[in-house]
Amino acid sequence: MVDSNHQQIKVVSESFIKPKYEVEASKQPHYLAPDDLIFLPLDHMQKGLLFHGQLATQKFHDEHAIWVYVDCTTGPGVRLIHAVVNTDLTISDLLSSTDIHPIVPCLFDLGEKAVNHDGHTRPLLSIQVTELLDGVFIGFTLNHSVADGNSLWHFISSLSEIFLQFKDENHSNNVTYNEATKFQSGISSSIHCGSLIV
Repeated sequence: MVDSNHQQIKVVSESFIKPKYEVEASKQPHYLAPDDLIFLPLDHMQKGLLFHGQLATQKFHDEHAIWVYVDCTTGPGVRLIHAVVNTDLTISDLLSSTDIHPIVPCLFDLGEKAVNHDGHTRPLLSIQVTELLDGVFIGFTLNHSVADGNSLWHFISSLSEIFLQFKDENHSNNVTYNEATKFQSGISSSIHCGSLIV
């Protein structure tokens, strides 16, 4: 059943992004560590991380074991959604409410409910840009099994650093990125699905 808040969001476009070139290391399965597996039944983080691929499970009947890993060769890629609010919702409407405004969940991955285990069939990262009457809301939904909150905020800061370069009228088409703040996966040394793609 679709609630009235979902009806207030109209999808303008939706696409999936994958890297132009495949990195050899991304063809290998990237197994989740036992500490990462505890996040599978939990909700996604909703606050960037360019991750393509999806979770996969491999069963070993002889060993009575299951491995969960990031498979960068399958999956739709990063989900990008452009949406508009069908009402006169403003930034102050979102900020002035003493409780979370009922439409806020719809600003993240179209309000679709998912837990981290759903990474087997859903993108690991979804970015939704929703036009409000007087501004834009950008919602990031990231599978918590593959990255933590620090990684997400580091990515958003890095993305901001990149886009601040466009503020300068004299910028070239080439974007520079400070190597000192380059994103590195912080959850497990066994997971490496490429680097930030600009």
